[in-house]
Amino acid sequence: MAKIQKITERRAALSDEKRTLLGKRLKGKADGEGKSGDEQHIPRRQADGPAPLSFAQERLWFLEQLSLVARRLTNTWRSR
Repeated sequence: MAKIQKITERRAALSDEKRTLLGKRLKGKADGEGKSGDEQHIPRRQADGPAPLSFAQERLWFLEQLSLVARRLTNTWRSR
């Protein structure tokens, strides 16, 4: 209960402008973010080629290539 009272006291100490901004932020409408749901979408990728790999996928690909090279080198040394 003491936490709620502290928050209420801090809110009361804010200026009217800051209280309005806090209200907007708590509702999810920070400066310039009051757009409708249609305007907040991620644009669709062009389908003119393969999708780019994520960093984790690139790392896995690199490690796989590295292990293939290591296997080839190990097999070369074994055959000598």
